[in-house]
Amino acid sequence: ELEYKLDPKTNNLPYLRNPDILVGENDLTALSYLHEPAVLHNLKVRFIDSKLIYTYC
Repeated sequence: ELEYKLDPKTNNLPYLRNPDILVGENDLTALSYLHEPAVLHNLKVRFIDSKLIYTYC
C-alpha cells in the first residue's frame, strides 16, 4: 500500500494513476489519464522492462 502525504500549504494533488491493466500499453491513447508522468512511466515499462521499442499513437 502506498501513502502520499499532502502538503497543507499547497493545494496540489498527486497525478491520477492508470489501472494496472494499462501498464505497458502499446497505444498511448488508451491510457485513462494522459499526463507526462503516466506517459514517461509507460514508456519506461515498455522500453526498459519489456524491451518493446515501438509505440502506436
